[in-house]
Amino acid sequence: NGAKLTSWIIHEKFNDNTNQNTLSTPELDQKRNGQHGFTKGEIQWDQPIGDNQLITVGLAALESSLQQTQTRINSGKVIIVEETKGKKKRTNTEFYIQDDIFLSDKLELLPGFRYQNDSDFGSHTAPRINLMYTPEWSDNFSTKIRFGLGKGYRVPTLKNRHYLFDHSALGYMVLGNPKLTPETSTSTTIGIELAKSGKFQVDLSAFHNDIKDLIDTDLDEKESAKTGLSIYRYTNVGKAKTKGFDLSSHYTFTPKLSGNASYSYLKT
Repeated sequence: NGAKLTSWIIHEKFNDNTNQNTLSTPELDQKRNGQHGFTKGEIQWDQPIGDNQLITVGLAALESSLQQTQTRINSGKVIIVEETKGKKKRTNTEFYIQDDIFLSDKLELLPGFRYQNDSDFGSHTAPRINLMYTPEWSDNFSTKIRFGLGKGYRVPTLKNRHYLFDHSALGYMVLGNPKLTPETSTSTTIGIELAKSGKFQVDLSAFHNDIKDLIDTDLDEKESAKTGLSIYRYTNVGKAKTKGFDLSSHYTFTPKLSGNASYSYLKT
């Protein structure tokens, strides 16, 4: 009856090995090993209700792990340092639901929300609502007007919080920050699409995002002065804004020749 069940699972294991060797010494001076693990699965159910409604329900779960060790040889002694202080683990479960409602032939409403519970940062709910209006003003052209308003939420990864990216030979290091907090945002989008079947299509959308605790990297001036290297550290930026627009177009010149052009503008 039009219902659909979808599921998938992904597993990744990544080993990152780096060696530092001074050629004038007989042994390898330092080696670092990082092990990253990631497993995520999701299941989704789409259920039509009548002719004008489609409910989507989903459940997702992930588990990630990170461990990094350094082995140094100093005066013939082997020193092993647990840079992440043992294996770090994180689990996250998410539940989401949305209702695609055709209020009329011209108006479509799509409300929904996503709930997640993280082993390190607790629970959070992020709602979102989208609206699309399709006016019938011409027999030759079709028009779609879209509006969206929603909340965003991003938890820092284990790499953001604990990983040490050592490029001392190139003059810099990137350090994780265990004190990071989740990033939250409020986003607004509005767009319009104009098309003529088989001939051309133009799509313009504008967006504005207010972000709190943006996760980014910044230069640690004190640590850089101590080490003589450029030390970058993941950090939370108190407030940030991004805004701009995307313009895309498609034109069919002949049955064998068509072209696309696009332009994006971003201000942060």
